[in-house]
Amino acid sequence: MATKTSKPTKPSSRTVVLNLQKVRAERSATAPVIVGPDGVEYPIGGIPLDSFLAILELQQAMASGDSGNLATMLPQVKALVGELLPGFPAGDLTLDELMLVINVIQAGTGPEPTGDGSDDEPGE
Repeated sequence: MATKTSKPTKPSSRTVVLNLQKVRAERSATAPVIVGPDGVEYPIGGIPLDSFLAILELQQAMASGDSGNLATMLPQVKALVGELLPGFPAGDLTLDELMLVINVIQAGTGPEPTGDGSDDEPGE
């Protein structure tokens, strides 16, 4: 019995300006990771806009130092870490450790710095 084979496609004459498949493959090969308290590596991915805004709210609340607000934040922070790092054991971490994890996620997925700032003029 003959098997059906797919027909090879002809090379396209189009100019590819962005290949997201290639970008994702390269990113996954060099993705930064967070090693959890269990010793497992959790790759840091992108941050959805809703999660980014939630991080900003949490950071502002932490900066205000309102202890009543901090107590209600713990479940929110754990949920956010669980969303950004599926399977990460956030349950055993302190609020400070959770915020450290969030800050690392935010720094690891943010834009790359363009320089060290050593040549900047004051006020720039």
